[in-house]
This record gives sequence, structure tokens and C-alpha cells, in this order.
Amino acid sequence: MARTPQDPQIRITEILDTAEQLFSDKGYRGTTISDIAKTMGTAQGMLYYYFKSKEEILEALINRQ
Repeated sequence: MARTPQDPQIRITEILDTAEQLFSDKGYRGTTISDIAKTMGTAQGMLYYYFKSKEEILEALINRQ
């Protein structure tokens, strides 16, 4: 079954929320892109569609209002 496309901003928010929780629980170094994807129930490629790296996710979290 094909997935329903989501608004990109909703998906970005989901990624950042998940990453923030994992960074808090496991630490930045202890969290991988794979961990974020598994927690979200999605493929790593989807995360790379929105963010080039884990560092870019961290930067987005720091700059999030």
C-alpha cells in the first residue's frame, strides 16, 4: 500500500521531535540516523530527503523556535 504524502513541514517537525527525544535519551553521539528512522517507522532515505546529516538535524533543533 502506498503511503499518503504529507506536508513537508509536518514531516520535518516529526523528524525533529523524534531526534530531540532520542538525543535526550541516548545522547547525540549515541543516536544514529538509523535510530531516528526506526523510531519513526520509516526508511533512512526519507530522513536524508529532508536533512543531509545528523549534524544538520542538530542544527535545525538548535535553531527551532
